[in-house]
Parts: sequence; C-alpha cells; structure tokens
Amino acid sequence: MWPDGVYFDGVFSVSSSSGFLPIAPLPTLPPSPFDESVGVLLSQLPVHLCGDDSYKGNSKGILGCPSAIVHAIANLPNLVDAIVPAYSPRTIATLFRSYAFLASAYLLETAYATQTPEGKYGKARRILPKQIAQPLHRVAKALGQAPWLDYHYAYGLCNYAKKDEQKGLDYNNLDMVCRFAGTQDEVGFMMVHVNINENGAQLIAGIRDAIAAAEEDPQSLVPALAKVHAAATAINSVRRSMWKASKPERYNDFRAFIMGVKGNDAIFGDGVIYEGVDEYGNEPQQPRGQTGAQDDLIPTLDIFSGVTEYYPTNKLTEYLIDLRTYRPTSIKRFLEDLRERVRACSLAQAVRTHPSAAATMVGIVEEIFLFRNGHFQFVQRYIMANTQHGSATGGTPITTWLPNQLEACLKLIDDLLRCDSLAMATSIVNAMAKSSSTEGIEDEESEAMVQAVMSAVPELSKEEASIVMRNALETANRARVLQSQVDAMVASNHIDSALIYRLNDGRLDETSHYHLKSRSTTAAAA
Repeated sequence: MWPDGVYFDGVFSVSSSSGFLPIAPLPTLPPSPFDESVGVLLSQLPVHLCGDDSYKGNSKGILGCPSAIVHAIANLPNLVDAIVPAYSPRTIATLFRSYAFLASAYLLETAYATQTPEGKYGKARRILPKQIAQPLHRVAKALGQAPWLDYHYAYGLCNYAKKDEQKGLDYNNLDMVCRFAGTQDEVGFMMVHVNINENGAQLIAGIRDAIAAAEEDPQSLVPALAKVHAAATAINSVRRSMWKASKPERYNDFRAFIMGVKGNDAIFGDGVIYEGVDEYGNEPQQPRGQTGAQDDLIPTLDIFSGVTEYYPTNKLTEYLIDLRTYRPTSIKRFLEDLRERVRACSLAQAVRTHPSAAATMVGIVEEIFLFRNGHFQFVQRYIMANTQHGSATGGTPITTWLPNQLEACLKLIDDLLRCDSLAMATSIVNAMAKSSSTEGIEDEESEAMVQAVMSAVPELSKEEASIVMRNALETANRARVLQSQVDAMVASNHIDSALIYRLNDGRLDETSHYHLKSRSTTAAAA
C-alpha cells in the first residue's frame, strides 16, 4: 500500500517497523544551555522524588511543597532565543516535552494541592509566565502542535526510556523521563500505553497487506485480515495489564496535572494567558489535555474496519474529530490517507463477499469493542470511583464519551453478522440459542453451535465460526449492559464505586457473559 518512510517527520515514522512510536526514544535531557536550568528543574519536580510505593517518608520534590513551583519558575531564565532553526525535530520535541511539563506543573499545582478528599480539583493558575510561555509556543509551532502537554510528544509516547536496552517495551522495562507524582503508579499507567503501541508495527503491516489484497489479490485478503486481528488481540492483551501496572486509587496522585483547558471550565475558567506570546494578543487559550483518546491504534482500526461510518452525528463525535488535530503531522497524514485508501479499494464490500473475511472482520471489530469496553471500565474504576470531576483530561464528558463509540462498534458487528455471507450462520446460532433450556449457554451447547455453523458454511474455520457464534449471542446483550451502566452511573451522580463494581459483575474486562453462563446476572443488571 505504501512504503515505509512516507509518513516521517523526524520523530515519528508510521511504518511496519516502528508503528506509531517514535523511531527511537528521545534524549532524557534537553540540550545545552537548557539542561542546566530546565533539565535540573524537571529532575526536582515530582511530588515524590524516590517513587516509593509506600508513600511514607520519601523526600518531596517541588510539586510536593505548596507554591514552591512559583519560586522555581521565577528563577528560571527565558531561553527562547536559544532555540535555533538548526535544531533537529528530535531536539525540538525534547524541548517541547520539557516546557510542556513545566507549564502543566506551574498552572495545575494549585488544582492538585487544593483538591478535596472526594477528588474535586481546585482552581488552576491562569497566566503562564513568559519564560515558559514563549519557548513552549516556539517549539510547539515548529512541531505543528498546540502549546500544551500532549500524549505523543510530552506525557506518553516520547516520554519513555528503557531500563535494559537489550529488552523490549514491556512496561516493567520502561521508565518515565519526566514525571509529576513520581510514583510507580504514574510510571505504570503511562508505560502501559507505550507497551500497547509495541503492537502498532504488526497492525500497520496487516492493514497494508489487506488493502493491497482488496485492490489486487482477493485471495490474500483473509490472511491479511487475520494479521490485523492478531495485532488487535495483542493490543487488548497488553491493555489489560493496566490493572496490575497502576492502582486505581492512586490515579488522583497525578491526574490533576494532566488536565487540559478546553472542557474543564471549573478548573481554568475561560482559558490560559500565554504571557509575552504576541500571536495570542493576551487572549485566553483553550488547548485540550493529553488523553489516551489521542492514541492512534484504535482510530486506525476504526477507519480500517469501517466503525467510523457508524459514528453518530452528535457533539461527542465532534469531540472525537477535534482530538485528531492534536496528533503529530505525519500521523494525521497517515490517517487521512488511510481513510481514502479504504474507501477507494471498497474494502467493506470485499470483506462482505467471503464468509471467512466477514467473520474475521467481526473479530477485529469485537476487539475494538473490548478495548473500548475495557477503557470504559478504567474510567469507572480509576476516575468515577475516585473523583467528582465530571470531565476527562481531554475535556470530554466521562459518562457518555466512550459509550458513543461502543455503540458504533456493536452496530457494525450486527450489520456484518447480517451480511449475505454470514446471515445463515447467524440465524443458526440464534435458533439454537432460543431452543436452549438453560439460563446460559453450556460449553457443550456452544461447541454444537460452532459445529453447526461450520457444517452450514464450510468456508469458515473453527476459530471464525466461534467468532460468529460468540458475537451473534453477545451483541444485543452487550448493548443492554452498556446502557444499564450509563443509566445507573448518571443516576448515582458518578460516585458510587460499589455500583460500578456490581455493574461489572465483580469482574474486570469480561469478554463473554454467555460463555460464563451469567446471562441471568447481566439481565438483572440491565
């Protein structure tokens, strides 16, 4: 479809070798002369300097001492004129990360320090001093980014270093270069995001092969889709490690520092003044905050699978489109081109003409659903159970944002199951489910369903028939459970952690209610 190197901006190269990660980790320190002031300040910044999980007796950094950041920034020299055109994109990105951290630390320290025991954040500072504002604005302009802590260059994908260079990107082998809380929970939370993106290279390779097959070689479509499905499954597997990597009750130790301005009026009012930045004319600015919604894996899968065609036309979808503008230019170009290539090769039609292709695409969309469903459970357990602040770090509403996209996944799955190549298989599963005499589907019954599907549609492998069976049983049930969660959380004012736990049947990241014979439990929750 496209050779590696087409989508390269000096930091990111969207390819089958690096995926959506930077081509190499950024330097841990900014260059001279920034290292002696900005670099030193960043090293002293975290609330907990030693990252001790006990949270007792460890030494406090600048953010652990109320208002200490004010004195530290007052003594920071303005090095805007030291930013020279000869700097490479990687150097510019390193400076962007550095100044973005200082900006969020300075402005949001008061919101963190004055948050209530219930997790309601205080007011942020609203004037960013020129010794941060001017350098941050300059490097942000050079990168084509908003002058704010973002997901790619600052807090997430460009903010890791390997502990052992000979090992891979498992989150246990990664450390954060810059931190706010300084704890292992903060490190684990963000490094899982990097770890997830280790699967981006395989995803892009599979997508490239699938589009080439749809254009030129239909016989190769199913193997290519299987490669995409394997990548999506691996992405979900790593995502589930978040529960071990970062404790939900410790999320508020750093969440206040990663809030954005737009959508968070309770913290920032009408915006932030960038002192000394002539372009803004002393007018308040409202950049969005960094958020996992700015990651590229699921948006890529959405475009490839066709989930984007099922997005509802509403304000929530507008938020989703707005978040795309906060990505690196090379990644934005890739996503735009991907959308055009998927439409031009009529991938959706090609998938629906063959049972194996359609079933594998159902599996891909199911993985997208499971990713978002797991993310929604993160929102419930990490945020709703610990804070009364009703907006996400990116400024989106936390109770309805993810369900908006989850519903789109379920609608596409339903349509795929009804397409001509899978309609018979789906009807067989539904008929057998209706005749079941038990509350759930027993293992023997599910095996019988798979065998019946394979007999009726011999093109399907056992794995593909299992995908059809599972989704034919689950799609309507998942929609009911999802709606019940949203309704119950709105009614409970978002803070009933016991309710949140109960709505998930006491389990996390559950794949199938039917397979666990808990249909009656989920129906009761609905």
